Amino acid sequence: MHTSFPRLVAMSAALVLVLAACASETGPQWTYAPADGAGGETAAPAETAAPTESGAPAETAAPASDAPMHSMPPMHSMPPMASEAPAASAPASPVTGDGEPRVIDLAATPAIRFEQDGTQIHDIAVTPGETVVFRVTNTAGFSHNFYIGTDDELKVMGGETDTGIPAWSNGVQELEWTVPDDVSGLRFGCTIPGHYVTMQGDFTISP
Repeated sequence: MHTSFPRLVAMSAALVLVLAACASETGPQWTYAPADGAGGETAAPAETAAPTESGAPAETAAPASDAPMHSMPPMHSMPPMASEAPAASAPASPVTGDGEPRVIDLAATPAIRFEQDGTQIHDIAVTPGETVVFRVTNTAGFSHNFYIGTDDELKVMGGETDTGIPAWSNGVQELEWTVPDDVSGLRFGCTIPGHYVTMQGDFTISP
C-alpha cells in the first residue's frame, strides 16, 4: 500500500513526540565518568538535589569560611572613680592657756599676812624655768609691798630688790617672774616696817 509523503512526515513527527514524552518520564539520567584506565570501576553517578515541597530546588549549604570571625570591639572601660580623700583631719586646738604664764593669786590682808582663799601662805611651789605671774590684791586699806630676794635683803625694813612690787595701799598689782634654775635661798615678803615677821615665805620646788 503506498503512503503519501505528507502522511509519512506527519507520522514521523508524531513518533518523535511520543519518544520525547517517554524519555521525560524515565526520571533522572545516570551519567558515567570515564574509567580510570582499562577495566577500572566507574565512579558513582552524582545525584541531583531533591526538590523542596514548593518545587524550588533546595539551597546548598554555604561553605565554611576559613576567615576568622571578627572579634567584638573592646568595651571602653569606665575610668576609675576617684577615691575620696580622706577627709582631710582638723588641726588640734591649742590647749587653753598653753604657753601662758601661770598665775599665782595672793591677798595682802589687814591681818598683815599673805593669804590664798583665807589661808596664810608660808611657801610657794614653783618649777625652775617656768614663768609665773603674782597677782597680789591689797585688801588692807593701808600699804603693803611684795618683793623676792634673800632673807638678808627682805628683813631690812623698807628694803627693796630688783624683783618686786613697790608699796601700794589698795587694789591689784602684778609681778611676772621667770623662776631661776636654783631657788635655794630665795624668799618672798613684805618689807613695810613691822610686816616681814608675818608676811614672808620660801619657794619650794614643785614635784
